[in-house]
Amino acid sequence: MPVRPSSLARRSAAVVGAVALAGVALTGCGGSPDGTSAAPTASASTETSASASGTGSSTPSISLQPFEVLAESDLAVLPDFAYLADPGQDDAIRTQGTKESINLAFSGAIARQLLYKGQQVGGVQVWRFRDEPSVSTQVQLLTFMVGGFGGREPVTGTLNGVPVAQVENAQGSDIAAVGFLTGTELVVVWSKGAEAAQRLAVTYLAAAGVTGVVPDSSDSPTPAP
Repeated sequence: MPVRPSSLARRSAAVVGAVALAGVALTGCGGSPDGTSAAPTASASTETSASASGTGSSTPSISLQPFEVLAESDLAVLPDFAYLADPGQDDAIRTQGTKESINLAFSGAIARQLLYKGQQVGGVQVWRFRDEPSVSTQVQLLTFMVGGFGGREPVTGTLNGVPVAQVENAQGSDIAAVGFLTGTELVVVWSKGAEAAQRLAVTYLAAAGVTGVVPDSSDSPTPAP
């Protein structure tokens, strides 16, 4: 089950595990936002071990690819904001990279608390895509990762013209999260309440140089606070 956040001061450590439980797969993206998912599709190698009687058994195994904790310098520079790492936060990210579904989709990630003029106001997670997945796969991953964060189906729409996925009351808390794509990364920002999360998302989008797009008629309504 996803980790249930308890307080804003401890939120960034808790939600690392919550997001990773989205359980997405690069092929088909099977799964559901509550953490249950189909096994990821991957090329499996076969290891044969001989039994005492001399007969062999084949056990499929998936070789994990390198996964790194991204440098803090990879995060966008936000005016008047500072990043803060919780103790053990990088280790938690490394652990997520050992999960097959995460390792297939991402080559690295980082999670940090966000401080505004010294006061904690939320947090950010950046997940770097592996092997440049298609746009449609990126959109599916965004939906699953934000859904995994909140433990429920996210609302999809646009924020300042940028496609986003948003979830409120994450894991039954007062935390809201907004996720979006930069082309090479998937970003999730969170804060107390939808309006605050949206403001942080807009700030990060601007700092990262992500510009809006003109939505077509198939777009869902823009998420409202």
